[in-house]
Amino acid sequence: MARDYLSEYENQQSILIRNQEALEKLLQDAIESYSKIEASDVDKKEIRLNIARQNIARRQNALNIITDKLRFIRPGNEEDTIYRGRQYDEFSKKIENLVSDDLPLRFHGCPIYTAERIIFAGELSSSVDRLGIETSYDVSDQVSVTTRKTIETTVRGYADLAENQSLPAGCIFVLLPKDEMDARAGDSMLMGNVNFKQNPERLYAIITTPENFERVCGWCNANGVSSSKVYDYDDFIKLFDKQDILTEGSTLGK
Repeated sequence: MARDYLSEYENQQSILIRNQEALEKLLQDAIESYSKIEASDVDKKEIRLNIARQNIARRQNALNIITDKLRFIRPGNEEDTIYRGRQYDEFSKKIENLVSDDLPLRFHGCPIYTAERIIFAGELSSSVDRLGIETSYDVSDQVSVTTRKTIETTVRGYADLAENQSLPAGCIFVLLPKDEMDARAGDSMLMGNVNFKQNPERLYAIITTPENFERVCGWCNANGVSSSKVYDYDDFIKLFDKQDILTEGSTLGK
């Protein structure tokens, strides 16, 4: 029996709209709570205000995610589903087997709407620095990444390949550490923030699905990021058929 992508899409859209309405109310409640504390003479006022600010930030971030999903949601299709499933199953092992230890690539996966924000900002930074709240394993001045040996965590947990076929897949940003210390941090699944407008050599690639390819290239072209670094999964793997690519960019700190 053929998969009913249109019904899945309509159901997901309906859920998102309901969640958006609920979060809008929760956000307004948090703003009103902050205003009441600000106008009061309660004990430990600054501590209470800080907690209230954090609550507003969390609810605003949750609402932004729902709003972003509603911008990108569309009916899935069988070709995209098959492609994503194949990458979910095969891509991590290919990277582990093909990428040399001499090339210290770091991988950061995110949903498509987060990739848009990263490209527009020209920087991959921690959620603490961007939002003032923790949303992942990030801490201030550092982002969560994986190596060629741990990339399965990125592919299966953060690239949005399998979670919801009514939304486009996400992107994987492929980065180079700035120095040996930054490289060693990758063993702990961390690296420093990367401003790839200021340091374009540290952005090795952006990997996404064929559906997203032109869209992501457009974002790059509009924001001073080289669209030549955008690949779909299969084309990124093809890079490593060329032995000279294995050591390209491997000198740290340049």
